[in-house]
Amino acid sequence: MRRPSDYQRFSSVPRAEGRLPFAYGDSLHRPAGSGRGRPAHAGRVSALAPTLPDQPVDLTLLSALSQSERAYFCPMRTVNNPSTAITAPTFTFLAELVQNNNRDWFQANRARYDAAKAEVEGLTIRLIQGVSTFQPLPNTAPKDCIFRINRDIRFSKDKAPYKPNFAIAIGPGGRHSGQIDYYLHIQPGNESFLGAGMWQATPAQLAQFRQEIDYNVDSLKQIIDNPTFRAYFPDVWGESTKTAPKGYSADHPDIDLLKRKQLFFMHRYSDKEVLKPNFADEVVRGCQLIKPYCDWLNELFGEVSAT
Repeated sequence: MRRPSDYQRFSSVPRAEGRLPFAYGDSLHRPAGSGRGRPAHAGRVSALAPTLPDQPVDLTLLSALSQSERAYFCPMRTVNNPSTAITAPTFTFLAELVQNNNRDWFQANRARYDAAKAEVEGLTIRLIQGVSTFQPLPNTAPKDCIFRINRDIRFSKDKAPYKPNFAIAIGPGGRHSGQIDYYLHIQPGNESFLGAGMWQATPAQLAQFRQEIDYNVDSLKQIIDNPTFRAYFPDVWGESTKTAPKGYSADHPDIDLLKRKQLFFMHRYSDKEVLKPNFADEVVRGCQLIKPYCDWLNELFGEVSAT
């Protein structure tokens, strides 16, 4: 399973028709693993130990750590670092990149890109720390979660070399987790969003999804039927078949769900929301709301992998 890596790739996908209720149901999460324990660089930060977890971290000592070391040793609430927020210059850089999407301009503005990327790395640290309070994320560092800004143009008619956005995947091990995880898209023009769900499912996964809908649809509906959840994730993206899938009747009571080839839920953020200092906390809240649906899919697709 892969999440959409570029907003333009699925911005034209028609929205699903019909009623799709939402919910905040019981989690089906299975622990991702025990991790590798205390990392080899632990000795470098022994001076931080007296301050963790309930006292502020000495930022002088913290500045000597790599990003991944900060994520491992420093709980979200202890780090008071302005670089964990996205600022207006980052949006300005991305907006100008749209008009100057070429290597010469990018290299001339490399320092601006590096500053913007540092903000995204700081945000990612906050997200890892926040999500880790309700989901294990062993061996997950910011570099594992952040997508490259370079586009793969080998088979594309569009030869623009760079994406006009930053993208982050939060899951065990980051963007290559192999699981359904949380995807955060950051783009000016009120195009930022948090999303998760079924996207580019394999034929075996899609067959398992439809079988579960046919046999036990309540296991999904109890997760996607809560008004609070629906209010936060009002946008449903993804393709559906035009006719009933093979083996299912057109008058099946859950035909709308059975027709789904993709079922990806989104919450949009305005530019103003992204620039708020507490943006990371808001994204973590969204991740926690959609976690039961991700757990449901991971549990279901885990059964496919095991067969």
